[in-house]
Amino acid sequence: MNLKKAIIETIKTSSSPVTLLQLAKKLKIERNQTTMLRAAAAELVKAGELAYDRGKYSSAQKAGLLQGTVCATIFGSDFFMSESLKEDLKILCSADFCPMHNDIVLVRKKGRGCEIVKIVKRAYTTVIGTLFHEGTQYYVLPDEKKLHLQILIPKADRSKAAVGDKVVVSIVSYPTKKAAAIGRITEVLGPAEDDETAVLSVLRTYNIPEEFDPKVLLSANALPKEITDADLADRLDLRTLSCITIDGDDAKDLDDAVSLELTANGHYLLGVHIADVSHYVKADSLLDKSAAERATSVYIPGTVFPMLPKALSNGICSLNPQEDRLTLSCFMVIAKSGNVLEYSIQPSVIRSKYRMTYHDATELLEKKNSPLAQTYADILPMLLLMRKLAAILKKSRSRRGSIDFNFPEAKIELDANHFPVSLQKYPIGVSNGIIEEFMLKANETVADYMLKNGLPCLYRVHAAPEEKKLTVFQELIGMFGYRLPKNPKPADFSLLLKQIQNTKEEPLLQKLMLRTMSKAKYKPVCEGHFGLAAEKYLHFTSPIRRYPDLLVHRVLHWSFARNSKAIEKYADRMNTFAETCTQQEINAAMCERDVEDIRKAQYMSRHIGELFEGTISGVTAYGLFVELENTAEGFIPVASMKEDHFEYYENTFCFIGVSTHKKYTLGDKVTIKVHAAHTAEGKIDFELIIA
Repeated sequence: MNLKKAIIETIKTSSSPVTLLQLAKKLKIERNQTTMLRAAAAELVKAGELAYDRGKYSSAQKAGLLQGTVCATIFGSDFFMSESLKEDLKILCSADFCPMHNDIVLVRKKGRGCEIVKIVKRAYTTVIGTLFHEGTQYYVLPDEKKLHLQILIPKADRSKAAVGDKVVVSIVSYPTKKAAAIGRITEVLGPAEDDETAVLSVLRTYNIPEEFDPKVLLSANALPKEITDADLADRLDLRTLSCITIDGDDAKDLDDAVSLELTANGHYLLGVHIADVSHYVKADSLLDKSAAERATSVYIPGTVFPMLPKALSNGICSLNPQEDRLTLSCFMVIAKSGNVLEYSIQPSVIRSKYRMTYHDATELLEKKNSPLAQTYADILPMLLLMRKLAAILKKSRSRRGSIDFNFPEAKIELDANHFPVSLQKYPIGVSNGIIEEFMLKANETVADYMLKNGLPCLYRVHAAPEEKKLTVFQELIGMFGYRLPKNPKPADFSLLLKQIQNTKEEPLLQKLMLRTMSKAKYKPVCEGHFGLAAEKYLHFTSPIRRYPDLLVHRVLHWSFARNSKAIEKYADRMNTFAETCTQQEINAAMCERDVEDIRKAQYMSRHIGELFEGTISGVTAYGLFVELENTAEGFIPVASMKEDHFEYYENTFCFIGVSTHKKYTLGDKVTIKVHAAHTAEGKIDFELIIA
């Protein structure tokens, strides 16, 4: 029996608050076991799921309490957010509590606001900031602008930090109305103005581990470097099949290979062969625990922080050409309509024929007289067939309403000193689309298998947009003459993207649409994927760099071996895995974004005073955002626009000069001068050049 779940259900169905003894009686728990019951109930109270008053327990909801998250603004106001509320509530001042941004709290509604009853969980145990002093006292000012506090650092806890250093602070005591927060410096990152210190601080902010525990490395290095005859038992031998990998130029963790042929009746037989990481990373081993904590690989310009040690990610698990590798193969028979007619999933062994790059594969497909045609002559017909099938699959996705955003990605190259020497749009070719379509189809297919067989796993879930976000977006697009139905389906968003294509407002409306969408999550229940317009979806194709994929592989193996005990044991852990994997994915994405911004600012710092052509990508009351062809984005404050006095028109997202009537709006091409680059902050200032 899951005791906590039983407690919650019992109290929810009770007509009035219950004592511990009453609860024990309802749950048929013996008196000598009430200690365990009391501990479980106390944990639920601490978590904010139960309320405890005068010796009796009740559900927090019945007690008029709500649990949610504190959202602070940079201006100092605190709001309460909860999925159960349509609107955020302003947190009223309290004599007892000093909440911080992202704290989980229990509140009671009071008028149009709310008051905090309990701080359930603190969001921050460590803080990144800069050391300064006032008189004889030393403080750390957090980098996070929504943390409205200064952390007092006692002399004994200052470590070797100097004033102006960026530091990591462990919070010893949280702030109260009468006392400041107190902390202890645990790491000195370096001078705050140093660019590499800025990168390091981003890694620490999002808890990105740079090194593996030595014991984990020993475990990885102890693994075999080649597969053995014993590894081949009960595996489909596909070593004579024409399998290829297609990845980026600098990719070293090759976890997916593909094959394609036509069946006798004219259908497509697509094979997606994924590195069998679970064969080497056993459940609850040191390697597995390390991978579960990291949950994902993190890619920043010039560096990757892998989920698995290189002995696995770049070695025995990587599908290197002309090397035997263990895989899980998903074969799909696909009709010309794009529908999967039948499929099979089974352990296999492959020998990849070629390690192709996106660049080379695209050149082969788009250039008739490419010199590469001779090198890859034996697989060129298969590549042409792959292009045909990928187009069919994309058209099929489009018919059902799948939403395809088109945001350019940056390609940043660094020199030996970690300084960016090249910044440009990442080239997306036809081969990128081929692999994307094949992986999407494999993920859907495996999700179907897991669902039909009742196997525990982490599904990739994407909910429909929240009502309040959707309402705001519908109002905004209405200013530009576009419409969405009241309860839009994925196809409605897909149609809108086609309508705004190549318009001035496209960059802004794409960004606003993305922000309107819910965040995709990992969940142990299948709830569909709104963005893909898919009833079932999960991640199967990247077990080297994503833990949810590794979990799917592990459960598949247990399913093939009919190991029901292992499956049942794992089922209870899926909620925990889901929370960890979702949060680590968010951390990785934010880390990658922030470091990319720093590198872009660094690159532009060598172009101060130079002129560039750009496109107005955003308009706010304070000025213009301009994006350059190389993907760098900078800001032009309206106060610096000396040509005229410009007034901001919110409804049309533009500035108009009072005297000249000159108009600046979304999508306009402008000439800018690079004015300043704040590299540590990842921000760039532009100056508008008048034509």
